[in-house]
Amino acid sequence: MKSFATADKRSAPAAHRQHHYVHHPMGPGQQARRAEIRRILGSAGAQAKLTIGQPDDNYERAEDRAPGALPSLESTLDSSKNGGQPSTSTQRTFYADLDRPTISRAKVNHRSVQRKVQVDPGVDLDTMGYTTTKTGDTYSCPTIVKASIWNEIFTALLNSPRVFKLKGSTAKTANESFRAHMAARRGIVSFASKKKYAFNVTEKRNATYWQRGGPTGWELKPAPSGTSLEEWRKKAHADINVNPDDYEMACNQATRVTMEGGAGAPFKTNTASSDSDWIPGDAGYITNTAFVSGVSPPGTEGENIIYTGKDKFWGHLEKANTYRTLQEWFDVVEAWDGGARKETHRLYPSNGIE
Repeated sequence: MKSFATADKRSAPAAHRQHHYVHHPMGPGQQARRAEIRRILGSAGAQAKLTIGQPDDNYERAEDRAPGALPSLESTLDSSKNGGQPSTSTQRTFYADLDRPTISRAKVNHRSVQRKVQVDPGVDLDTMGYTTTKTGDTYSCPTIVKASIWNEIFTALLNSPRVFKLKGSTAKTANESFRAHMAARRGIVSFASKKKYAFNVTEKRNATYWQRGGPTGWELKPAPSGTSLEEWRKKAHADINVNPDDYEMACNQATRVTMEGGAGAPFKTNTASSDSDWIPGDAGYITNTAFVSGVSPPGTEGENIIYTGKDKFWGHLEKANTYRTLQEWFDVVEAWDGGARKETHRLYPSNGIE
């Protein structure tokens, strides 16, 4: 599976070119690697600054024109519970205790360096009952809490070495942006849990909504008269999980539609400093460093993965939903041709972020 480009074009998705492959019959060595893949699949120092924009910027004026445009976290969580609940016990563990901060009684993941969230003078973030420290204009969270997705998103954002700059310059707009961003990450985790479509490098999509073309290889058809582009985009992404038999995708396209469909917005890119820097709703890539074009089977260039919380990563190699640890996904890729590398770029939702 191909990776995404790492260049960040503001809030637009990184461009990715569709590739067409010629099937090559597998020799005994490749057949052995495929058997190993099946075996594995069958087994189970920087400061982060979350800054606030200048007063009366474009984002704040847009918010004044359209109050309530940014969804609340509660409304997103409530809508995801109706008809979108995971069907397996493994997936349901991602959704426990969503609405209750549990810092004081949760198992924590200690870090040697505390990162911080920075705001403009006079702006206060709603810490929602979590244990945080504010020193001057910076907020910090001493630990990452993995008692629930809600806990982990909040604490990992305040603990990540990466920079996330919020839209808005007042407490109201900054907090709405912060909550919209967290809701988008939660939406990505939920969207991934509903996947039922199959893997195929040749790919297909429901022709009612999609057509081949554009920089990524697929694009939306024009919206019907009387339907806004936003509403048409929502319907197209929802259809992926409603009519999964109409879709087959390689892992890069599956990751793209999961990120954009779950967040309801394009994704952005940045760079992580270590393997441990993951926030639920982040996507990344493991490269097959020994891939040989024309020799290695198509679709084994690497694996796109999405972090869904509690040390589990979603990937797309088969029709069934598959969750593995980062090391387990690394082992899967390494088994293909004998080499693998965890890349440092991350994709993340653009909601609420400049």
